[in-house]
Amino acid sequence: MPTKKITTRYLSGLRPVEFKSTPDYKQLSGIKPLLDAMSSILPHDFYVVDYYKKQFFYISTKPDSPLLGGHTINNVLLAGYEIYAETMSEERIKDLEQINNMAFSYFYQLSAKKRHSLSIAHNLVLKGNSGEEVAFRVQGKPFLFTPDDNIWMILFTFRPTTAVDMKSFIINDKQSNQRYLLSTEQKTIKPLPKLILSDRERFIAYETSRGTLEKQLSQQLGITIDTIHYYKKRLMQKTLTSNIREAIHQLETTDII
Repeated sequence: MPTKKITTRYLSGLRPVEFKSTPDYKQLSGIKPLLDAMSSILPHDFYVVDYYKKQFFYISTKPDSPLLGGHTINNVLLAGYEIYAETMSEERIKDLEQINNMAFSYFYQLSAKKRHSLSIAHNLVLKGNSGEEVAFRVQGKPFLFTPDDNIWMILFTFRPTTAVDMKSFIINDKQSNQRYLLSTEQKTIKPLPKLILSDRERFIAYETSRGTLEKQLSQQLGITIDTIHYYKKRLMQKTLTSNIREAIHQLETTDII
C-alpha cells in the first residue's frame, strides 16, 4: 500500500492547526472493554476513528467483511485508511474524499457547542470479496472531543444497503433536531424538514426495532398489515432511506426512538 497516500487524501479537509492541544489519552483506559461488550451484542459492524492520530482505534466486524479487504482486524488497524486502496475503487475514494472535505468544512464553520451535537450519515461502496460492489449505510457520531472542541473520536456504524450514491450525505443536528442534505456535486447545503414522528409512527418504529412482526403489530394496534406498510413507507420517506431497516437505524442513531 502507498504509505499514507489515502490517509492524506481522505483527511485533507482536517486542519492540523485546529488541534491546539493534545487530548488526554488516559480517558481511554476503560473504553476498549466497553467496545468489546458492544461488539458482542450489537448486530452491526462498527469502528472507532482517532482523528488526532489519524488512524483507526477499534474495529468490530466479521472476518469476511468487505471492510477488512481480506485482512485481519489487527492488520487493518495498522493500515488505517490505506486499506481503502484495496477495498474501494478510485472513483469511490474520490467520492469519500469529497464527502469528508465538505463535512469538515461545515464542521469548522460551527460554534464549539454546535460541533458536539452533530452526526453524519452517508453511503459507502466497497469492493466485495469477489470483486462486486457492496454498499453500506454509514452513521458517524463524534463522542470525544479535544480540549479545543475538535473531533477526537468518532463511532461509525455500518448497515447493508442497496443505495450506492456517494454524491451526497446528511448532517443531523441533535440540538435543534434539524437535518441538512449536503451535495458534493452541487456544493449545496439544503435544510430538510424536521424529523417529527406521530405517536403511531414512533410506536411502529420502536416495535420494529425490537423485532416485533407485522402480524403482531396489526393485532396490537387493531389495524391491517397494509396500514402497517403505509406507516413504514412514511418512516422511509421521512428518513430519506430506501428500506425500513435503514430507517430504523437512522431513527435509533439520532435518538428519535
